[in-house]
Amino acid sequence: MKNINKHIITLSLLFATALLFNACEEDSSDFEYNGEALVSFAVETQGIYYVTDAEGNADTIKAYINKPASKDLTFSVIVDESSTAVEGTDFNLESNTITIKKGEVEGIIVVKGIYSALPDCATKVVNLKLTSDAAEYDNIYSLSLNKFFPFVITDFEGSFTVNDDTDDPYNVSVTIGEGNNLTANGIWGMDADITLEMDPDNFSVNIAEQLLFEHSTYGNVYIKSNSAGSFKSCDNSLDLNFKVYADAGTFQNVTSSVWTKNSKSEVITFNKDIKTLKIQ
Repeated sequence: MKNINKHIITLSLLFATALLFNACEEDSSDFEYNGEALVSFAVETQGIYYVTDAEGNADTIKAYINKPASKDLTFSVIVDESSTAVEGTDFNLESNTITIKKGEVEGIIVVKGIYSALPDCATKVVNLKLTSDAAEYDNIYSLSLNKFFPFVITDFEGSFTVNDDTDDPYNVSVTIGEGNNLTANGIWGMDADITLEMDPDNFSVNIAEQLLFEHSTYGNVYIKSNSAGSFKSCDNSLDLNFKVYADAGTFQNVTSSVWTKNSKSEVITFNKDIKTLKIQ
């Protein structure tokens, strides 16, 4: 009797599973949204705009609705009070509305920075907020305005003071390498030439894995970026992040290493005793 009951339970479970599977198949059909069209900055909610004095220089921001427009739709945009950039002084909007054409799902708003008004080496931020028929999510776009300065690699040659988030300041010497690369000597006080890969299109800088020094206990010790850092052509400064590590583990993760170019060849004494370094 127990075996019969066991088979009945098993068959019942199989039948229920089959019904559930069929229901899932029916529910997997394309879902069609029938609610109102809501607008948002769903793909990107922040960006960087390098403002030049060239005619026609502008930044285009896209907004999206959650279904194709049944007719031409217009949505309002305001400059949020949290902005540090001032409309009419630091920038202008081509329009305070976004139009999405019938059958489409995206529209644009155009921001035109005023080159002469922006500070030479500081960022101003404009926060654009969707107000009409806006989704409850991603309805603010934060745009950083920076005055553009061209990348001149020879301007980065010289002596730099380095301020890490883990050590006292020290000095590095930077020379010009191949292409857009720079060569830095003196990171952590080590006599090692480390290549800095400069990307002028994105104002970013990267350190690929390279040998920094040799440790008596841990052997070869390497340095590489955790993620791309940045540089400014306005004052020739760099902001790097990197880790120093061996096969056995990591010595330090430096999350912020700010390099400021010295006006004179000022050398700050920095002696890191590599014998006392330990894996964290």
